[in-house]
Amino acid sequence: MIRKHRHTTPATIALWAMIVGAIVLAGLLARMTLAAGATCVVNGGGGADYTTIQAAVDDTNCTRIAISPGVYREHVVINRNVTVQGSEARTTIVDGGRTNSVFVLGYQSPNPTTVNLSNLTIQNGGVGIFNSGTLTLTNSIVTNNSAGGIGNTGTTTISNTTIVSNTAMSEFGGGSGAGVANTGTLTIDHSEIISNTVFGNGAGLYSTSGSLLLTNSSVRGNTSSGDGGGMFISGQIDRHIAISNTTISGNGAIGGGGLYLQTTSGSPYEMTMTNVTISGNSAVEGAGILKGRNPSNAYFTLTIVNATIANNTITTGNSAGGITNSCCGTTFIQNTILSNNSNANCSNSGTLSSYGFNVDSGSTCGFTAAGDQSNTDPKLGLLHDNGGPTQTHALLDHSPAIDAVNTTQCPLTDQRGVARPADGDGNGTFICDVGAYELSATYRTFLSLLVRSES
Repeated sequence: MIRKHRHTTPATIALWAMIVGAIVLAGLLARMTLAAGATCVVNGGGGADYTTIQAAVDDTNCTRIAISPGVYREHVVINRNVTVQGSEARTTIVDGGRTNSVFVLGYQSPNPTTVNLSNLTIQNGGVGIFNSGTLTLTNSIVTNNSAGGIGNTGTTTISNTTIVSNTAMSEFGGGSGAGVANTGTLTIDHSEIISNTVFGNGAGLYSTSGSLLLTNSSVRGNTSSGDGGGMFISGQIDRHIAISNTTISGNGAIGGGGLYLQTTSGSPYEMTMTNVTISGNSAVEGAGILKGRNPSNAYFTLTIVNATIANNTITTGNSAGGITNSCCGTTFIQNTILSNNSNANCSNSGTLSSYGFNVDSGSTCGFTAAGDQSNTDPKLGLLHDNGGPTQTHALLDHSPAIDAVNTTQCPLTDQRGVARPADGDGNGTFICDVGAYELSATYRTFLSLLVRSES
């Protein structure tokens, strides 16, 4: 049998040329995409662009690095702009092996660096993250680092992140700031700083000569062998310090179980606290807030608005469990509850002034301005999840703090984000409440059930 040979037509040749060209073009485009700086994938098990994070960081074509789930035992140094994103914090773990820092950002870099880290657990380092550039940290866990969770000398923004169970022997690896140590510009939002331990000052957060904005967050269960169990804040001129919608609870220290506050070298500065709950902290001196012993504090002004400061305990000594305004300086208090703090709600050696509408369960704060109530039980519920991102003390039925504030002199919302003013007593008139919590009609039935369960 004779086999007939088929002749390749021009149309067939053209078709095959198109197919081969498309394959070649696809390969070229893939290589061009990597060269142009699209996402590079890291997978420690192989089958990706890189097996280590550092290798991807070293490739300047990678502007976004996606890390597959796994444990990466690395010390990562970043001196350029880049985004590093894990799959999910609990499954994408960068482990320092209990030796050096896990991430070092912008250190000795000739140019400013901007780094975004997200969806990571950063653990078992010296310092978990040391930043001297610009850092944004989101949706992450920083834990079990032996020289502090985060050290910042640049600009750091932290959100939706848990900083837990870190220790420190000193600042940035030596004695202060087990959770976070800051000398730059720091913003923390919707985050938790919990169960950190320091053999010095500022177990949860240590901020000196830096700016600080702390919002919608919890600082709890931190322990210091020095001052500032929850926070140690030392301000400086032209630096902004503000805390709002935050709970500081269950922290312990020698001085300032919740917060230790001071200024340095006679530098005048102001600090504001709005919609803040300070509860269940303990110390030898100044369990809730200790405004420090340094004469330089004459230049330090603290303003507290719509706070609840309750159930803080002095272990020994004669200072106040609530606010100890030691030595010098001025503290202004407005729309604030001070209740059931051991020894006294207030102790003052400087200037403690009321802007009105405060409730003191005793008489040690010396409140005499319009709307102030002394020797008055505010009838607080237990520290509890009452909605919002942080725990608060609810106002129980018939609390004298309900509808007790001039409506023109309170924040637009309470600590939980509930609108102020509300009709807390159900009489049809909307008036602000004293303290961090605003009772609204929608919570009245819930609170009645809560009171019954607590009893």
